[in-house]
Amino acid sequence: PQATFSASPESISLGEASTLQWTTVDTATVSIAPDIGDVGPSGSKAVSPQATTTYTLTAAGPGGTVTCTATVNVIVPPPTVSLSISPASISAGDPVVLTWSSTHALSAEIAPGIGTGLLPSGSLSTSPGATTTYTITVFGPGGSATASATVTVHTAPIVTITAGSARIPLGGSTTLTWNVAGAAAAYIDQVIGPVALHDTATVSPTAT
Repeated sequence: PQATFSASPESISLGEASTLQWTTVDTATVSIAPDIGDVGPSGSKAVSPQATTTYTLTAAGPGGTVTCTATVNVIVPPPTVSLSISPASISAGDPVVLTWSSTHALSAEIAPGIGTGLLPSGSLSTSPGATTTYTITVFGPGGSATASATVTVHTAPIVTITAGSARIPLGGSTTLTWNVAGAAAAYIDQVIGPVALHDTATVSPTAT
């Protein structure tokens, strides 16, 4: 038997197709592997392999058997991934939803603390206790890709305020001392008004 066998184009991107073409002479049976099987003595067939594949044509006839090969190179693009957090700003203890999507990826992992072996696209809920930047990494035949998103966690301010003397005579004075953490501004009532986050003030109340 005689046979010719080719693939056109020889290189494709993942998801595209290549056409196998063959002609044979003096054959009784013709088959193509993998996954195609018996075919006519001449013809063509479109294939879309998921990875680089070498196809083997086997032609058998009264005079023997001949084989030919044709390789389709599959170019797998690198993965892409995006990650979003909703809402992006919460109070401590509130939940957020992480949502991600990717292309050309087979699996994903999210750090810190979310885990590995995740689907390449999906969503989940978590409750961070502090401002956190989450980073997702996806993996595919063409490599890996990462993306990050940050959720800001607002915690209640911590305030301390003391009086130098807890008891004073009418007309006397005492010193207030205060310290504020985790706030942008501070205000003291009883006609004092806006103050610095860390400061002191002398007061002379006319009543308790």
